[in-house]
Amino acid sequence: MKIDLDIFKKKEVERIIKTDKAKYILLTLWELLLMGCVVYIQYFLRAKETAYSYTETFLLGTLPSLFGAAAFVSVLFIYHKIYTMLSGRYKLRHSIIFSFVFTFFGFLLWEIIRMGLYPFDKYDILMTFAGCVISVVLIIVLFGRDLEK
Repeated sequence: MKIDLDIFKKKEVERIIKTDKAKYILLTLWELLLMGCVVYIQYFLRAKETAYSYTETFLLGTLPSLFGAAAFVSVLFIYHKIYTMLSGRYKLRHSIIFSFVFTFFGFLLWEIIRMGLYPFDKYDILMTFAGCVISVVLIIVLFGRDLEK
């Protein structure tokens, strides 16, 4: 089966997006909110010369992984869903699994790569997993009717 890679010029994409437009908008806003939180933590809270408690330091170190992973799952899900719908192979669970696995292992690989500069942080991995799960739950809530297909 040949798939046209120039999918964004197709009227079919417009139809797909129109069908679930409110859900796509919600997922996009979710992603933007999460990335805003990452930016706020990285460039405003961490940049301050403030003495934080142990808990605050822990959260400032790990929350970007949670927020980033949750945002990335949402974005990947949207693109994967649209792409597979155009190719006639869409199944909700496949889009969820792809988004979850790609994000989790991508963040894990990033954590391994940075081991040359920073110690491996198992809590970043746990927060990445939690972020992926949070977005998967949101996706299931929004698109759960697709599970029945």
